[in-house]
Formats: sequence, C-alpha cells, structure tokens
Amino acid sequence: MDKTVLILGASSVIGRLIVDKFLLSGWNVLAYCNINNPFVEKKYLLHNIKVVSLDLKNASSVEEHLANVNFLDVSSFINCAGKITPTKFSDCSYHSLIDVLAINVISPNLFIQKLLPIMKNNNFGRIVNFGSIGVDFGGGINNYAYSLSKHMLEFFPQEIRKAAKNN
Repeated sequence: MDKTVLILGASSVIGRLIVDKFLLSGWNVLAYCNINNPFVEKKYLLHNIKVVSLDLKNASSVEEHLANVNFLDVSSFINCAGKITPTKFSDCSYHSLIDVLAINVISPNLFIQKLLPIMKNNNFGRIVNFGSIGVDFGGGINNYAYSLSKHMLEFFPQEIRKAAKNN
C-alpha cells in the first residue's frame, strides 16, 4: 500500500511545512487548503500531491465533499486547520464562535468519521490533531474561541479509542 497522508489546513505555515516533510519522505499528499493554494510552485509539480480547496466553515460544502470523496488509500490524517478570531470570552458572539468551531473542530471530526472505518478495515491508521499549549493555561485573553476549539480536539470518544487498539 502506498503511504498517503491527508493534511487538513495545508495552506497554513505549519501545514506547508508538514506537506514538505511528507513529500520529501516519499508520501502521497492530499493537501486540503482554503482558497489560498501555496502549492502551485514548480517544486511541487515534481511530487505526488493533490490539492483540494474546501471552505471548512461551509457545512453543506464539507458534507457534500465527504459524501463524494474516496479516501481508500489514506492511512494518516493530520489536522492542522486553525482559525483564530481575536475575541475575548465576554465579547464572543454566537456566529464568531460557530465559525471557529466549524473550521477547527466540527469539519475535522467529520473527516475522522469518514476515515475511521477505512482505517479500521485496513488495520492501520494514524490521526493527529494539532492543539495548542495555551489550552493548559486557559488560553490567551483575546482568543477564547480558538482556545476552546483546541481544547475540544483533545477529546477522543470511546469509538476512536476502541479502534486504536487495532493499530
């Protein structure tokens, strides 16, 4: 089986570094970006990379995409998607909170739902969610929604824990 990694948030600075690392290690990369696609440079044309633009904030786009995509060759998932909206807890609105949670938590969880049965069937899979050390200290005063979303990524339900026992 070829090694394929799906990287959510690939257009971020951290995401681009992760993409580069996997490409240099000979992996196939499925790079999910927002509207910004940094992988048009000539150096990426020589590698096995497929770039997908997807607005993780748009629920219907995410659900439609996941209903129509085939991830049978994906063995690893790295979620480094992250939206930061500088807002204090006391100033956070419903919409600003939902926007951040949709990108940082809800969409990545939907990807994991799609990938988990495939990984279980293959008896192999790796899932990595990028968090934030700030969560351990209550987050920054002006990034409540971001800190909350990264805290939520530390939770893995029993269904995923059970699947982890099978590699």
